[in-house]
Amino acid sequence: MSGNLSIEVVQSPWLEAILADPIEKTPLERKGNSYHSQSGAVYHIKDGVPDFRVHINQQEEEWNKGQDAYESWMNSYFDRGEKNIGHYPGEKQRDAPMYEKLSLEGKVLDVGGNLGAIRQYMCESQEYCSVDPFITVPKLATGRKRFFENYPMHKPINFIGGFAEFLPFKDSSFQTVNMRSCIDHFFDPKHSLLEANRVLSENGKLIIGMTVDVKSAKNFLKEAARSVLNIFTDRYKDDHIWHPSRKDIVELCNECGFALEDEIWQNENVWYASFRKTAIQL
Repeated sequence: MSGNLSIEVVQSPWLEAILADPIEKTPLERKGNSYHSQSGAVYHIKDGVPDFRVHINQQEEEWNKGQDAYESWMNSYFDRGEKNIGHYPGEKQRDAPMYEKLSLEGKVLDVGGNLGAIRQYMCESQEYCSVDPFITVPKLATGRKRFFENYPMHKPINFIGGFAEFLPFKDSSFQTVNMRSCIDHFFDPKHSLLEANRVLSENGKLIIGMTVDVKSAKNFLKEAARSVLNIFTDRYKDDHIWHPSRKDIVELCNECGFALEDEIWQNENVWYASFRKTAIQL
């Protein structure tokens, strides 16, 4: 484990070989501290993290507010973990059955993968990359002793900045794409799933884990309380772009070229499922 408890971000040779311009999908050339596309676009490396984020002008202000809120939440998350010895073990106890049933295969792309906690469910020989728009996350984790003790943070991580809608990889580069607790935050979920299909190899695997809309009396009361809070205070902020049901997700995945393979409920609201890449429905 690193003595100063800091995340080592790397770009392994296998990763650099599959990087592509996030818009054009053409090969990139590394020149010093940046990557250059054939059309002249330049993507810089910031604090060791390649920044392939493609900003959407009309959503820039909203996105920046979301980033500030996320960083605040992450700091609170790390603080809770340092104060409560059972915080991280409880997380792992909840998550482990999900990935025991829906295994991570081959080369893994973790979309919205943060610092790669799911690497604990992979073999040492498997190649892994996290792509996340919040490129400051590695710095936020510095010095978090219990976080490092519970998750595989001692291992260097292939971590790059990017959006799910504009994945900076060549076609058919991965065998698994993992999307946990993120698809309901995407600007364009459909385009993100089409991108996942593109970067997956033949018969590749998509894993989705998220809170889904379940119509029950209990959830109806939660939604009612949420509406009241939104009227009287700005303390409650729902930063999800949409609130899909299980059926909504399955139908969208089918439309984007994925067939449901297996599924498991973590609790009454949180659903995990694996899909196989098939043909995209026209």
